[in-house]
Amino acid sequence: MGVFAITGVCSIWAYVWLFIVVADNGVNSVEAWITLIMFFILVLAAFGADRYRTTHGEVEIDQEKMLNEFTPMEIYRELILEK
Repeated sequence: MGVFAITGVCSIWAYVWLFIVVADNGVNSVEAWITLIMFFILVLAAFGADRYRTTHGEVEIDQEKMLNEFTPMEIYRELILEK
């Protein structure tokens, strides 16, 4: 959810920033440089969120691998035993 949230917030901010920049019917060099810098901030933030999820999400991956170790027949037998 982290990367999706970051790109979602940044996309909304992009429209607000566009409105701010073109409100005076022109783009000066400071606004252009700020826009370029914000692009790299977005890329780094999304990469960082994805990297954080990868390093801290290993427990979820291990649990998923553990669940895949059972065959469908073993799962069926366990469900029958629970009833």
